[in-house]
Amino acid sequence: MKPSRLLQVFLSLFLLAAMTGLLAYDMFYKSAIATGFYPYVFASVILIHLRLSFRWSDVGGILFFGMLFVLLDLFVLHPSHTVYLLGWVSFLGMASIVVMGLRTIWSQGEQRRLILLALIPGVLILASNYFAGYLHLWTEKNHPKVLDAYLYSFDSSLHVPIAFLVGQAFAKWGMLRSVSMVFYVGLPFTLAVVYAGQAARLGSKAIAILAAFLIAGPVGGVFYNLFPALGPLHLFGEAFPWHPLPTELARGLFLEPVPIQGIRNAIPSLHMGWTLAAWWYSRGLSRYERCIAAAFVAFTVLATMGSGEHYFIDLIVAFPFMLFVQALCTVSLDWRDSRRLAPFLFGLLATLGWLVILRYGVGIYWYSPLIPWAGCLGTLGLTEVARQGLKDAAVGNLARDRTMPSSMAGATTQAAR
Repeated sequence: MKPSRLLQVFLSLFLLAAMTGLLAYDMFYKSAIATGFYPYVFASVILIHLRLSFRWSDVGGILFFGMLFVLLDLFVLHPSHTVYLLGWVSFLGMASIVVMGLRTIWSQGEQRRLILLALIPGVLILASNYFAGYLHLWTEKNHPKVLDAYLYSFDSSLHVPIAFLVGQAFAKWGMLRSVSMVFYVGLPFTLAVVYAGQAARLGSKAIAILAAFLIAGPVGGVFYNLFPALGPLHLFGEAFPWHPLPTELARGLFLEPVPIQGIRNAIPSLHMGWTLAAWWYSRGLSRYERCIAAAFVAFTVLATMGSGEHYFIDLIVAFPFMLFVQALCTVSLDWRDSRRLAPFLFGLLATLGWLVILRYGVGIYWYSPLIPWAGCLGTLGLTEVARQGLKDAAVGNLARDRTMPSSMAGATTQAAR
């Protein structure tokens, strides 16, 4: 047997052994199999796989290895554990990684390049979600006190308790809550739909889109340390959503950091930011894919507030924050290009500016309800204005710079050819 073939056999066996060992790893099993969130992450891996490289043999391989992992779980690795039927989706996701890994090992050329566009993102998405928990624990440990009172004060200055009203709607209409929370927990699905669609359309250029999705997490973690907060449910407890403070009492609320246990991931809302980015990056995709992205945006707005995990201002700040991340990752434009530099600076400065105002500007936004409303609407409007020069370049639709002389543009085009 040729050395190259022996290496392929060895790598194939190593891949199967590694995936089996991962399944046997108790911490991974508890976080990735026996939970209600990770199956959505694994489902997104399968979606990317089959969207970019659909083969009936791959479908058969996913079912075969998925059932093999189920049997190993039931009769060898965890025979005494409760059977989590939803967790079986995770087994299918692991099987998808195995199939993609085997195809990478045994294929070559364009076929290998295409499957790597699905395999690498799948592994990175799983890893980022797994290690995000450690970042949250670190933030909670280093910031035992949170600034929820400041966020609640701003929301109250709007004179409309938006998060509480959405929470009351969830309490009254269980179906609305259930549907919204499916979209909330199913966040990885919309990211997978958009990335896979753009990867099929743009090829390796879609890696910049994947980078934006992945970078948003740790960058958002930096802001969580700058302004640690949880959400009105954690601040009010059982009083949420039926008993918000009257406006006049909220106006005189003494603002100070308070010790509350929980994940510090309120501002900016990354759930809002990710679904918003998916909508922005869906530009150029099919109507079906764009409708999925739009639906996730709408129901995420409801779920983030109705669940009590976010304040209204958290969602507003997510807009400039995500613009900053998108500009950071739009590598098709040079930093000297105003179409990239302007939204980058606006997004970063607007995000930081909001954090400063929320912490130290209570006297400003309580002066009149018109001020906080103008701040929120102005942020949304200016974010959209700043995004105009970026939105096409971010999805690979690079137009010729109108400020470039026609002779230079022609020379650049010729050189590109």
